[in-house]
Amino acid sequence: MRGRAAVPAGVLLALGLTMLAQPWLARLGEWALLTLPSLWLLGWTALLWRLGGPWSLSLHRGGSRAGWMLGAMAAAMLVLLAFTLLWPRGGGVLTPDRFLRGLALQALVPIAEELFFRGLLLADLRRRWGGFGAALLVTAIFAAMHAPMGQHIPMTALSLALCAVALGSGSVLWAVGLHAAWNSLAVLKLLPPGSARLPNLLAGLAVLVAIAAWGYARREQPERTE
Repeated sequence: MRGRAAVPAGVLLALGLTMLAQPWLARLGEWALLTLPSLWLLGWTALLWRLGGPWSLSLHRGGSRAGWMLGAMAAAMLVLLAFTLLWPRGGGVLTPDRFLRGLALQALVPIAEELFFRGLLLADLRRRWGGFGAALLVTAIFAAMHAPMGQHIPMTALSLALCAVALGSGSVLWAVGLHAAWNSLAVLKLLPPGSARLPNLLAGLAVLVAIAAWGYARREQPERTE
């Protein structure tokens, strides 16, 4: 009982402290607003995993429906390529700091948030409320955390989709990849057209290719019948 209570209590504490720290982190710069909460969530996820028992949504395996998920990842890569070539807006120049902020948004943030929300929290709430109820609760918390940044509406849609992916495939790995694709679009949208988008495009594609290859290689194999 103590182990099961550790997960929801720890989740509330982690989210509360994260939201309280956002105004202070914003003063340090955008890199801090992206990087430090993600590292904080990763640390809490590791601690709560140890206290609350094993996950039922695997990170290191591709789960079932890996073929469909691979197709979704391929479609996401094509969207990134098309967006990079066709999106006419954007501004500023690509500085090293801007590239690193974009890289954190494309790689670190999806890993941290998916492990915490669609890995630990969704798996724990599913045992209590079922898949549908767990998805709604996770989405409400996820949207509330992004509300101070005015992103609660798109984050609601994103969370519902990622919860469906994680529950349907049995692996949070694919949710990480699709979240990375979403964030890559947000990064590329702010960059000026042309070669300035290339570094972040390549970074986003590299993340998606790595996840797709690993997830498909580690997919759940159907049982053979004699």
